[in-house]
Amino acid sequence: MIEYLILIFFLGILVKLTDFIVDEKIDVKYIDNLLGFFYGLLAAFIVLNAQIFSSMFFAVIIAVAITKKIDKVPHIVGALTFFIIISLFGLTKIDIIQIIIFIFAAVLDEIASSISGKKSGVLAKFFSLRPFLEISVFLFSIITGLWILFFGVFIFDTGYNISRFLLNRIYKLKVVE
Repeated sequence: MIEYLILIFFLGILVKLTDFIVDEKIDVKYIDNLLGFFYGLLAAFIVLNAQIFSSMFFAVIIAVAITKKIDKVPHIVGALTFFIIISLFGLTKIDIIQIIIFIFAAVLDEIASSISGKKSGVLAKFFSLRPFLEISVFLFSIITGLWILFFGVFIFDTGYNISRFLLNRIYKLKVVE
């Protein structure tokens, strides 16, 4: 299972790299779409081979779709790649309770994140961390003993946040030069 956690770490990096290119409007000649394709492919590979993560992955993708955060071509490519591959190869393990809990938490994260961008202060900073999915997965792991789910969210966020930190530093350095 450790190999899937490593892949989840790289998935976090790919998603943030794609976010960064889109958000900063960096012209990279379709590399952003290619990154979207690769993160959709990687997410599908993880779900098909470590189906314990399937409900959580589906919940997050559904939540960002509900909150209209899949609004740029690279992320549409990523989501479509994920769903097409899952459709082609099939999925056997979906837990409806997990889906409902994690969709609710991920939607709260997206809404809170949007609010935090318009506010300042401690609560805005807290909301910008998107804590609700992590909290819900942590509580779910306590109740069920499925700690691999919490580790999956934690390692994805670690890759995502390390990538964000490094990209912001590199990008700011290039702007100054």
